[in-house]
Amino acid sequence: MTLDHFIRRSTETSDGAPSLPNSLCQKNSFYLINSIGYLKIAAKIFPVENTQLPTRWSHYCSLCSQIRDLNSQSCPHCKSLTPLAGNIPIISKNHELFVLNWVRDYQSFLKKIDSDIDRLKSCSPLISTQQAKGKISNYRKNLLCKKKIFEKILAPWLAIDLKEIPLPLRSSVNLDQYYENILRDWSSDVDPTERTAYFEIAIKLLNPLLSIKKILIVGAGPARIAFDLAIEFPDIQFLATDIHPFLLGIGNALAHGAQLEAPEFPLAPLSDEHSKLHALKNSEKIKPKNLQFAILDFFENSNLAEPVDLIITPWLVDIVDSNFLEFSLQVKKYLKPNGYWLNFGTFFFQKQKIENQISRNECAEFLESLDFRIQNLGDFETPYLQSKLSGHKRFESVFYFLAEYIKTQNPNQFLENNNGANQMNQIDSSTVIKLSEKLLFDRDVFIAEAQLLSLFDGKRSFSECIQQAEKLFGMTQIEAKNALLNYLKRKGVV
Repeated sequence: MTLDHFIRRSTETSDGAPSLPNSLCQKNSFYLINSIGYLKIAAKIFPVENTQLPTRWSHYCSLCSQIRDLNSQSCPHCKSLTPLAGNIPIISKNHELFVLNWVRDYQSFLKKIDSDIDRLKSCSPLISTQQAKGKISNYRKNLLCKKKIFEKILAPWLAIDLKEIPLPLRSSVNLDQYYENILRDWSSDVDPTERTAYFEIAIKLLNPLLSIKKILIVGAGPARIAFDLAIEFPDIQFLATDIHPFLLGIGNALAHGAQLEAPEFPLAPLSDEHSKLHALKNSEKIKPKNLQFAILDFFENSNLAEPVDLIITPWLVDIVDSNFLEFSLQVKKYLKPNGYWLNFGTFFFQKQKIENQISRNECAEFLESLDFRIQNLGDFETPYLQSKLSGHKRFESVFYFLAEYIKTQNPNQFLENNNGANQMNQIDSSTVIKLSEKLLFDRDVFIAEAQLLSLFDGKRSFSECIQQAEKLFGMTQIEAKNALLNYLKRKGVV
């Protein structure tokens, strides 16, 4: 069995698996079971802010696949506890492996900072003067501050002991890559020109869209754009998501009134200090109740229970591993028909092969081929991560577009299309179908739907159908209602 199959959120067992030892049966902890025995995962469950208020965001439980509220501390159906990073819900079908991989990356990163701090204790400056020694001392002090802010945000995760947990290797993550974005977005000492430039364009594009009720921001990073838009549009519900727990944790903490300190290490220092400590705080002194946070893997099939009215992707499409086609198709999975996609970025596809790169001129034609209709597009020049402390000055030309998703495709088109029939004929009928997690999930969902729908004969009421489903198929009322709701959603009725 793989690592992600062995998470238990309570003392309940299934499939004859052994129950947890009494010493590990504590209410608010994760437990990992694997071939080397029981290992306690010290990621505590923290209460989520505003839990008394419904979030208007819901998702599918990773354990039982039923719909649950984003802020619920446990699933009402299977009673599994909500996996959290600090107080941010983790929405992922494999959240246990997701957590452990990030824990490994963060612990390795902090060890590297410790190594740099130790090295600075004994290193000699190029010019041995009191001023130079003071520079190194100040740099070391700010490295310690940098470590502290990571430890503050990631405290629950850093206590996890990974020594005996066999984790599969994955490509290394540069945890420093977007650190400067935190200073740009939340320090009052930094020129706000960059972040206000795209914020003003976003307001201009969003104002005419009167029907928008829910906005998903993918790759929100430190979440300043989400925070500013939530204040500007208090009647719209915002969900800020990212896969980077530290960046999103910073945004969540500051949006809820925390005051933090983070050092800047300029690329080309203009002063002798080579580093400076910045105060990070929510200068608006507002805690928007219409802003929620979630650590979400956007490239899993949509884990949100309802499609959204608009998706914002700031500086994202050209830095992810997937190509623009794959990314666009994923956006469609999260959008309502006639929903909108607002994108900002440079369109610098540095990770893509030439055949997968899309120029700005090709963008409109490409999106229209995917059932998007361009409403607005343009570009503007802005400073990028510029600092008063650095002689390094960089400008970027930012490309943006607003596109409406026009869902016109016939759901039976594949079966009615000759090309589809030809493709079916090319499939080897003797090929064994592998049971992926997605297939298992779909199979169970569709079986429940088919069983319920088979009872609709034009004579029974819905409550009578539920009673029959309980007698014939062993369904509960909740399971029957969810089966009907899932069916109606797939058909676009609700």
